[in-house]
Amino acid sequence: MKLFVLAPEITENHTALAFLPTWIRKIADNVDELTIFTLNYDENTWFPENVSVYCPPRGNRFRFFFYIHYYIFKNVWWSDEVFSLMYPILTIWASRFTRLFNKPLVMWYAHGAVSDRMKKAHKLCTMAVTSSAAGFRLKSDKLRIIGQAIDTNKFIPGEVKSDKIKIMYLGRISKVKGIGHMIRAADILVNKEKVSKLEFEIVGDITSETEREYLESLKNLTIKLNLENYINFTGKVPFTNIENVYQSCNIFVNPSNTGSLDKTVLEAMSCGKIVITCNEAYYKIFPDDVKEHCYFVPEDYEELAEKIKMNILTPNKDLELRLREIVVKDHSLDRWVKNLMDVFKEIYRK
Repeated sequence: MKLFVLAPEITENHTALAFLPTWIRKIADNVDELTIFTLNYDENTWFPENVSVYCPPRGNRFRFFFYIHYYIFKNVWWSDEVFSLMYPILTIWASRFTRLFNKPLVMWYAHGAVSDRMKKAHKLCTMAVTSSAAGFRLKSDKLRIIGQAIDTNKFIPGEVKSDKIKIMYLGRISKVKGIGHMIRAADILVNKEKVSKLEFEIVGDITSETEREYLESLKNLTIKLNLENYINFTGKVPFTNIENVYQSCNIFVNPSNTGSLDKTVLEAMSCGKIVITCNEAYYKIFPDDVKEHCYFVPEDYEELAEKIKMNILTPNKDLELRLREIVVKDHSLDRWVKNLMDVFKEIYRK
């Protein structure tokens, strides 16, 4: 098979998309040839010999948009099937030429939001794939659920070397992520419950002025609650070392309710960490006894504090193993690629 992939950015240093090169390398192992169209490409990113990358030159606006359409036209014509990742606009651009050349177009979308652009992209694609029902909230006979793509050979359990109990958040520093609820829970545990040997780490980068202002508000809240000695703010961590960060914590907190399967939670689970989340997508996949330890009501920082304390007082190695097994069984990169290739074959048979 000759596969054409459209991806927003190809670099292992991107704050949110650093995993894409790993995904594409794995897909490339299962096809004869693979070409990539991307809007931004780090030429230091390694790919096997059967992968080629096309990135439109920056500078002149007219020239930039000319090459976008030229590269997509050229590679749709060349390919057997087309696969667009992440951004609905890439599906829309590709559809202009997949319809012209009668080529199948598969769209990956895994987000709780349903925008007009996403609806249009869904209408134009041949088939859509997603991580879970919560990640694609349109009724569709085109939809196939193939799980998330977590590299379970990279994200493996590791020993915690600190004598303190570390509770961690890792992800984008954005108000929608609910990080303030974790700080409020820390206030209860440290200043009211007097739980000893605790440390909290907030790991993540900012990408806008709005996010910078939000980060400052979190730091000010930390000072106001006298938690400066308990909460550390860590900036961007390279994706190449991210598993070491997960392995350094005891409990991973995800106070965001995006409604889709946040990759950071699955990565922490794959590292054998207890996770505590308010994301409704996880409420649907956790067994009842796991919910008791790992789920809290959105925005309820008092319940979050209770769940953290419960997991501190009753360490549960069996739960850690079960959480990793959920990822290995249903959301590993190997399984994701197999399911994706089955979708391509299903379309090809038609």
